[in-house]
Amino acid sequence: MQQSTPAGKIIAILFVVIIVPFAIYAFWHQVKNNSTELDQVKQQIIEPYRNALQQEQWEFSYQSFTTKDYRERVSLEEFIKAQQENKEAFGTVKNIYTNVDILNELSDPSSGTFYRVTVTYEASKDNKLVVLELKKEQGKFKIDRTYLAIVGADLLQEQIF
Repeated sequence: MQQSTPAGKIIAILFVVIIVPFAIYAFWHQVKNNSTELDQVKQQIIEPYRNALQQEQWEFSYQSFTTKDYRERVSLEEFIKAQQENKEAFGTVKNIYTNVDILNELSDPSSGTFYRVTVTYEASKDNKLVVLELKKEQGKFKIDRTYLAIVGADLLQEQIF
């Protein structure tokens, strides 16, 4: 049996004293921030967006809850047409809610920081899992893209919800 050297013991002690507490703090900090930001997403986007869709306030939804980039990619007419098609296919919106309270913060060199959260789009005829891709504009979360969540799919295909 080999005995550890004094240098090995010092490294082990430093690991336990410095690295482990730092890792615990980093994990706690991420969980705390994720929870706070997720609460903001629910209050700023999910709940009011659901309410507006339920009342078929599609122009208001488009203007109030989507990013400038979204509105440059998707016209108001396209948005309204998609909402009408969603209503025909899935029924009226009953609820939109998070399944798992996880907000993923991601970064892309071309688009900067963005966030993804998966929600259940519950309608009178059918339910769908939808990924909301969000960005912050003027300190508030806004919808930048929406995707139908397909388990095992490598690529997300944008679809208006």
